[in-house]
Parts: sequence; C-alpha cells; structure tokens
Amino acid sequence: MRRTIVACIAMAILAASAVPALAEYPERTITIIHGTRAGGAVDIGTRTWAPYLERCLGEGTTTAVISIPGAGSALGLAELAKGAPDGYTLGILLMPNLATAIVSNPEVIFTEENFEALGNLFGNALTLGVRADSEIQTIEQLVELAKTEPVNVGVAGVGTEDFLMVKALNRLLGLQFVPIPMEGSAQVNPALLGGHIDVAGLSVTSLMTLDGNARALAIGSVERAPEFPDVPTLREKGWDVLAMSSHIIGAPKGLPEDVKAKLSACITSIAADPKFQAEAAERALRLQVMTADEAQKLIDSDVATYKAAWSVEPWM
Repeated sequence: MRRTIVACIAMAILAASAVPALAEYPERTITIIHGTRAGGAVDIGTRTWAPYLERCLGEGTTTAVISIPGAGSALGLAELAKGAPDGYTLGILLMPNLATAIVSNPEVIFTEENFEALGNLFGNALTLGVRADSEIQTIEQLVELAKTEPVNVGVAGVGTEDFLMVKALNRLLGLQFVPIPMEGSAQVNPALLGGHIDVAGLSVTSLMTLDGNARALAIGSVERAPEFPDVPTLREKGWDVLAMSSHIIGAPKGLPEDVKAKLSACITSIAADPKFQAEAAERALRLQVMTADEAQKLIDSDVATYKAAWSVEPWM
C-alpha cells in the first residue's frame, strides 16, 4: 500500500512538471492603433513612446504602430474597439475626436464603454495659423476679413478640435470661416504651405516642425504656449473658445487587472524618464501626463460635454 501511494505521488510530480508554465505578458507583438495619418503629431508621438514601452515590459517585447486614418479618427477607433481585451491591442483614444464621433455619428460601432484608458503622455493646443508670407498679420485682421467674406480654413477632420474651434468662432462672432476637413495635420500642413488654403488649424507641434514657414495668429489654450509666448490666446481677446487635444493611450474594455496595472505603471514610468522627456522635446511633442484614472475622467467629461453641446446645436 505504501509503495502504491509513493508511486502515485511520484507520477503526480512528473505530470505537473510536464505542464508548460504560463507565459508572462507579453509573449507576442503588441499592436498600437491610431486613427490619424502617418507623419502627424499623433503618429510621431506614438512612435516616440512605443520603444520605451518595449523596454519597460521587458526584453523581447516588440510593438507595431498601425495608422488607420479616416472619418476624424473614427476608423482607427472602430478597429481598436474590435480588438481582444488581452493587452496585445492598444491604441490612441484621441480626444475630443472619440467624444465627437460618438455624439455626432450614428454609424460608429463604438461608444466610450468599448474602451478603457491606461494613461496619457502627449497632448496639443490648436492655433489659427497662416503662411509666413501672408498679408494677414494679426487675429483681429483675420476676424475682420471673415466678417465680410468666406475664408477657407484647413482642419484635421470633422469633429476635431480645430474644426470645433472654427465653428465656435463662427457662432460667437458671426464669421464666415469655412472649415475644409482633411485627414489629419499631415494633409493640412502641406495644403497651407502650398497655397491651397489661406488659414489652417495648426497644432503647436506642427508649427514647431514647419521651420518658420508658418506663424500662429492665436491659440486655443488656457494660457499662452511657452513655445510661442508672443501668440495671444483666444480667451485673451475676449472669446471663450478652447481647442486642445489629448492623445490618451487605451485598450479595448475588459483588460485583465494584472495586464492593465503593468501597462499603466509603464506609462507612468515612461513619463518620468529624462531620456524620454528629452526626445519628446526634440520632436516638438508636448507632454500632457495623466494617470489611467485622470485620463478616464477626461473621456467621461468630454463625452458628457459634447453630448450637451450637440443637443443644443449640432455641428454637422
């Protein structure tokens, strides 16, 4: 009897040792999806932090950044929403694009409930800009012109922060700005420099990369941008209009808690890395650090804000 028991124990030990250990996350490539064109601020920002995420998650980790532009980032968001909540599909929950797509487009297949925020590293502020050789020298001159005749303004898309800035100024000041939606700043910038439009919604990042070939007339942030201290805010001029974006890092809803905790901790660690901060500055990327909870609160707040705005005056 004793021999039988010992034999059974030995067989159990051998069987247990034959079962492969569960692989620790991550064990394969992590796909990172964003809904803007390659070469724009979101794309540059994502490709800047992705290598740091690889190092934080451990040796052998790889990432692949995928650009799916169109419909004001809605196509990329739709693809992200279809991903499995396993940590191998991440993406940019671009705000306010996510909120405005949910509010204004009945055809989108996602809501804010399809995603969860992991944190944030970058954001931007939008300006009204012109070419360096433009005869329009001040925001006041542009406003006076738009009161008397239509003025085409290139914007990144329908429902983007620059689109909403233009619509808000029309409503507030009785202007004739005509927003020309494009597929991200990667199209807006060359359209302005090529003379196809006279005015553009330009992010601070875009302005810094245009090497003095464009200049801002006003900025839609709460305070003046340190990068352009001489450019007034719209609020300074007495117009209560804001135009800012956040490149929130997120995933399909339902991540395992340990995976979410690991990813969120990495984002916090990346934000504090001096080497990352220096690289971001070199690429004219504006840090806008948030924890997972802070980023989630921003999403919820923006969705509520734009739902209320849409019910009063739809912008489509």
